[in-house]
Amino acid sequence: MADEHDEQEETEGAGWRLSMPFWLEAECYSPRDHEMFVAGFEFAGIVRRLETDDDAFEMTIHPENESRSRMAAGRLGRRATTEPLAEGWSTLRVEAR
Repeated sequence: MADEHDEQEETEGAGWRLSMPFWLEAECYSPRDHEMFVAGFEFAGIVRRLETDDDAFEMTIHPENESRSRMAAGRLGRRATTEPLAEGWSTLRVEAR
């Protein structure tokens, strides 16, 4: 029974894992520091997906990553567009390779 549960957890969380614990809860980090950390971590995931996923995809991203995501896609031979979604969020659309 435990093996069945473990397999289900692995399947549901496929592709998602905490790479490194985050130590950003100290007073020395500003809210902007937190935002930039999140944007950097998000961008790393976008680049990884651009490199490994040949299919078209769409995802919600932070506005700070709009231009750098389009530029990264272009460098990797992919066409990408962004558009505002809601305050603090944008949609990234990437065409198939």
